[in-house]
Amino acid sequence: MSRKFTFLLSSFSCFAAIEASFLVTINPTRVETGITHNVTVTCSYWGESSLSSLEKITMIRILHQKTTEPFSVVAEIRDNENNVHTSGLNSGVVVSGAIKTLDDSFVEILWPVATPDLYGHYRCDVIGFSITQDIITEKSPIVSILETNVTANDVLELLIREKEEMKSYCDARVAASESNFQTLLNNLRREEASNNDILENTLRGELSALREDVNRLMETGVLQYWPEGTYALLSPQAGCPNNVGAIWTTGLVKIHTESTDRNYDQVSTNSHLLAPVLERAGTNNFMYQHFCVSTTLSPGAAWPKGSYCINRKGDKCPTGFETGSIQWNEERTGSAGATTGAIPDGTYTAAIAKIFYCCRNDSDPFHPVYLPKARPFYLYRFKGTCQDVVGMKVTPELMVFDTDTTNADAYDNDWHPDGQINDVHLLLCYYEERV
Repeated sequence: MSRKFTFLLSSFSCFAAIEASFLVTINPTRVETGITHNVTVTCSYWGESSLSSLEKITMIRILHQKTTEPFSVVAEIRDNENNVHTSGLNSGVVVSGAIKTLDDSFVEILWPVATPDLYGHYRCDVIGFSITQDIITEKSPIVSILETNVTANDVLELLIREKEEMKSYCDARVAASESNFQTLLNNLRREEASNNDILENTLRGELSALREDVNRLMETGVLQYWPEGTYALLSPQAGCPNNVGAIWTTGLVKIHTESTDRNYDQVSTNSHLLAPVLERAGTNNFMYQHFCVSTTLSPGAAWPKGSYCINRKGDKCPTGFETGSIQWNEERTGSAGATTGAIPDGTYTAAIAKIFYCCRNDSDPFHPVYLPKARPFYLYRFKGTCQDVVGMKVTPELMVFDTDTTNADAYDNDWHPDGQINDVHLLLCYYEERV
């Protein structure tokens, strides 16, 4: 009678030449049910840490897929927790993990003796931030442990699948590296063109003097009205801005997040958002977005050119912005999402919240703009960098909404704040006066 065992076929050949990475490894590579002892599935870092784009790790997950089922999280650790959370593993299985430096961060599952539940496909996801506070979600290649009566065809098919998975993984790494290089090259070309334009400007001296006069007025606050139009801003703990030009009203959007499974709602540890933000009510989870809404036309000037987003109010964006939206797929069990008071343009139903934004990307974010600095305020990050504001210190922040597992999160175009969907991530920029 033939014996059932497994082959693990993997080849990691591209990542060391391009970028170091978290990978799934399985030891030993040949497993027999009831015979092989101390089988481990490990998600850990391979390569030189200096090559990684990850500056800070916030979460590591190992996902398992049985033959006829989708991937599901079986082990997870977060940077603010000491324990590894598990789901769907037998009681005899041992899990361990840590989030420290890149080289010392890992999650590992150990079977004291091989059991049928360990077979299937494995992948690990690592979530964190780059040095510029961009959110990074890194997914490893899939590694398979399949119990079968092994034939030459079986081994060949498994090898082909693993090779295709690795090729796709490597192609994505190469494309990301080429994109980063091209972005750097384009920035250098734009800078060169900008310098040429300045040199050719015959009115350079007069314009410079005029700019200095305007800047002195702006810095004293004489001209610091909130810009024209109707719009909404996320409310910080300090509350809405003083009534400098705009008349502010308040409201909130209450998002009903995942409540039937483990919930992954999250805000930055340094969050300055108006509370409450996270709420647990009975068996239900909620996240709040509090808004300051300008519903009457401000007498201020046009919004400055730059790279940032605000919320839309009044069915159209102020001059210079493009409009887009984000859709939240709320928890369907109970459908307890709600709105109160003045809120941004959107569609708010029992199971779906769709919120509209106004975004622009018509100037370098490192060119500071003038906005009233009497009180702190939020803008949304757009195209990778928080907009510089004269006299203000900016702190990047994050909101993560664990939306319903069905998942119908969606963007309707490219004009929306930086982040991701499935689940919804919002990347925020918090501004307070520089001391």
